[in-house]
Amino acid sequence: MRLWFTPDADTGSSDIIGYLLYRDQGVVGSTKTLIYDGTGSPEIIYNDQYNLTTGSDYSYELYSLNKIY
Repeated sequence: MRLWFTPDADTGSSDIIGYLLYRDQGVVGSTKTLIYDGTGSPEIIYNDQYNLTTGSDYSYELYSLNKIY
C-alpha cells in the first residue's frame, strides 16, 4: 500500500516541519504504532508493505509537526 500526502497551502501561522504516521494493527483493542517519523520532511510518501495481513483492515493517523510542537 502506498500512502502519500501533500500539505494544504494554509498551514496557519507556523510552517510544517514534518509528519508522524501511525498505523492501527487491524486488531480490536490494538495500540497505534509509529511507522514513519518524517521529522524534517515537508511531504510524505510511504510504502506500507511490512507486517500486513491479508484480509485485515488497517487505519492510519497522520500528524503534522510545526515549529511550536
